[in-house]
Amino acid sequence: MRHMKKEVRTAVYDRKLKVEAYRFEGMVRPFPPHFHEHYVIGCVESGRRTLSLRNREVFIGPGDLVVFHPGENHGCTQSGGDAFGFCGFSVSKAAMAEISQAAGQRGLPVFSQNVISDGSMAGCFQEIHEALMRGDSQEKGEAFFAFLSALMERNGGRTKTEGLTCRGEIGLACGFMAAHFAEHISLGDICRYAGL
Repeated sequence: MRHMKKEVRTAVYDRKLKVEAYRFEGMVRPFPPHFHEHYVIGCVESGRRTLSLRNREVFIGPGDLVVFHPGENHGCTQSGGDAFGFCGFSVSKAAMAEISQAAGQRGLPVFSQNVISDGSMAGCFQEIHEALMRGDSQEKGEAFFAFLSALMERNGGRTKTEGLTCRGEIGLACGFMAAHFAEHISLGDICRYAGL
């Protein structure tokens, strides 16, 4: 019988950079479909997963960078026997807009790819992530901004000045679920409320 590593989740918030850095270790459970209200930029450290997003499935493994936009639905399941390890940053839309502006762009970045296999960028990301997890943003602040600027330039570089917003119906559906989360509601209830 294989010894299962305990799941460990750690996170720190850097007030100067306005970024949460976190690490998941020993994960074997799937992440069901979900979305975030912020950008997620991360790197797979161990294990392999099948990532579902944009109506397709993508295999991710060690060294792969992943990028999720606010509101972008995604989920993943285990592929293989090794536990999943992941380190990442959560960046608010406001902080990302500031970074985008500092990089000479207007609005929020729209990345063309969710999965990026680039060893040098992954190594740079992991070095910055380790420094932020230790609380050394003073040392890595400029490197963090340079990394995000390079990511914007190499992975689309487009911006959306009006922000990344959902269609009105999706906003209504999310509002209905938030207001009625403690009740037994069905997909039909949500659709009727949102006019879908």
